[in-house]
Amino acid sequence: MNLLPQRPFIKNGENVLGYLLRLAKKNRFNSLSELIKSYSTKKVPTTYRKNSVDGVVELASKLVGRSINLEKNYLLGEYEEDPSVSAGKRFSLSRKPCICTECVKEDGVIYANWQYTPNSYCTKHKMAHINVCQTCSRELQWNTDLLDLVCQHCGSKLCGKTIDTEPHHIRKLRTLQGQKKWVYTSKLFDYAVALIRPFDLIDKRVTESPIMLRNWNELYSMASQMIELGENVPSAYSLFNQLFYEYPFDDFAQSPLAAGMKQVLKRHPTNDECRLFVDAAALKKWLGLSEFQVQSCIELKFTKVTFKKPYCGTFIYDFSDWQRLLQRVRTLDEVGTPIQQVAEEAPIFWNYPEEIVIGVLRSRIPVRFKNPNMPNFSEAFVDRKTAHYYLRKQRGMKFDQVLSQYNASKLLGVGPQIIRKFIKDGKLSVMVPNNKVPMICIDSLNKLIDNESFPTRDKVLNAYPSFISN
Repeated sequence: MNLLPQRPFIKNGENVLGYLLRLAKKNRFNSLSELIKSYSTKKVPTTYRKNSVDGVVELASKLVGRSINLEKNYLLGEYEEDPSVSAGKRFSLSRKPCICTECVKEDGVIYANWQYTPNSYCTKHKMAHINVCQTCSRELQWNTDLLDLVCQHCGSKLCGKTIDTEPHHIRKLRTLQGQKKWVYTSKLFDYAVALIRPFDLIDKRVTESPIMLRNWNELYSMASQMIELGENVPSAYSLFNQLFYEYPFDDFAQSPLAAGMKQVLKRHPTNDECRLFVDAAALKKWLGLSEFQVQSCIELKFTKVTFKKPYCGTFIYDFSDWQRLLQRVRTLDEVGTPIQQVAEEAPIFWNYPEEIVIGVLRSRIPVRFKNPNMPNFSEAFVDRKTAHYYLRKQRGMKFDQVLSQYNASKLLGVGPQIIRKFIKDGKLSVMVPNNKVPMICIDSLNKLIDNESFPTRDKVLNAYPSFISN
């Protein structure tokens, strides 16, 4: 690989992608992608993720002809990532640029520790870091225009927001060291997860959510203040309350997923709507609904699919629709029986036990949730008699209406081959239960015995009086 004509040294604490931007700018390239295409035969990711930074470092080393050692401070700045703290909370490291506009103007450098999302404030210039253009509300990109403080999308000049009072979380983190700092940071992430995506799973990247933060500063400041006041981690249901939006936490930027939703919904979803979008995994976590139950609700038109993500085919639902659906269920006044126990007691030839939940949502089966403010079917109680009656009725059977082929064979005193012949000839009717093994209808068995002569008929009548009509 040929070396670049202009090869400045990487500065202490500089972001390696920011260093590539400086190399591109010094060597008259219009963009970072143009530099990569000119000097690399393989695709190099230009998003700031730990698993792609090594490839960027390798490319930078080849371009300047000297080894670039990526120490920890080049990745997270002054913060070291502790797996026990940040496991599952992947938005701790922003994949897109977060910058202090004044620092970039003065030093011409993008520093690595800006990517660590709690580090969202510049104490030198008393300004919040930005990751979104104030004009078009789109995320900044790793492009050479960034060094000139120009938005790569709309061409507007980028400028930061001055905050005279140092944010609470910045002040707190500076006073802590060692284990105490990581315990506090862990709490900070827990609160932040609940605040940004209350109904989504925390082990997903924040980029998979239909919303993106305009900046991280208010998020962590609010989380820090809640910790200081001794408040518990806010539950998703408390955030569902519209009163929550009175908080000064309304600065969201629409993500590419939200832009895709606009094409389907024929309108731009609001930030409040985006906060309530969930997938099937989130419905299972918060409501205790299986994929079968969710699909049944869609087929019965209880609710609908809000959006289907392209390529992967993941369905997105509006959680507020499910909340309204749960508000219409019948309430059980008695203690009731756990829904799982009722399902396990249901005979195999009744309808699927998961249909109990559908009966509840149809207001056919009364239910009592362990916590009415946080309804979850995994902790629900129902009336056993009503639930069992509903399952039998859904399958179209009455209690003890069928027999196995083995018992029918014993009952008639004939072999299984004769039973199969009776079924083939239409003399015996069958029903197929959940396990797909055909069961003999007792009504057809009664008619067969009344109309046919069996060698052991008298013995059968005496042995099974409860099954055979006189």
